[in-house]
Amino acid sequence: MGHGKQGVELPMSKYENIAIGTMTIGLVFLFVYLLNGPSTSDTIYFGNETNTTIYLIVHRYTDVYTAQMNLTGVRGTTPSFTCYQETANVSTACGGLATGTYQTTGTITNGDRAYDGDWTTYPDQVTTGNSSTLYVNYTVPFLANNKTKMNIVDRGGTNHTLLFNETSACWNTNLISVKHEVINNAFGFDSSYFYCWTGAAWIFVFGEELSWSIKEEAITWNIDNGS
Repeated sequence: MGHGKQGVELPMSKYENIAIGTMTIGLVFLFVYLLNGPSTSDTIYFGNETNTTIYLIVHRYTDVYTAQMNLTGVRGTTPSFTCYQETANVSTACGGLATGTYQTTGTITNGDRAYDGDWTTYPDQVTTGNSSTLYVNYTVPFLANNKTKMNIVDRGGTNHTLLFNETSACWNTNLISVKHEVINNAFGFDSSYFYCWTGAAWIFVFGEELSWSIKEEAITWNIDNGS
């Protein structure tokens, strides 16, 4: 073992790699204080790996007294990046979380067609004099910002875009909640309305007369790279 102070005895070779630790995306500054010689340090930049093992090379017989890792949290050189998430309860490699939910209420058949990933299908029409509501909840990824947008395509093929930086009351740093409400009146004509949850109340976003379903919805997160 060590010379005067207890340390970590390295294997018998001229130089050895010391595994300091593993972490995910970021900028790392490593510092090791060595009993038998000068301290050593390194600054390492790395990218989109899931896990990266960091090594420092020291001379054999060296006793490592302390080692520390300083993380800046920087994920890249650009201020932010976009992350497309098709389904609220299916995770994505870019950061979309699988903890969102869907729920339908009222008199509707094949309601899951509004979120089955098929942009050509849609739920059946609500029967005369009845209504139905689809609730969609997305869990907000870490560092996502209000430049995020949601796209909803209705039965007729019209794309409706909810821009959270313009409709700021709809933005929440934990959970994004919207609902699509379809009402079929006594004469058999439908109206549909889109709302978002502010944390205290549902507010109207847009509506379209005589359109009774949506084909699909998706969200494109805008995520800060960190600081």
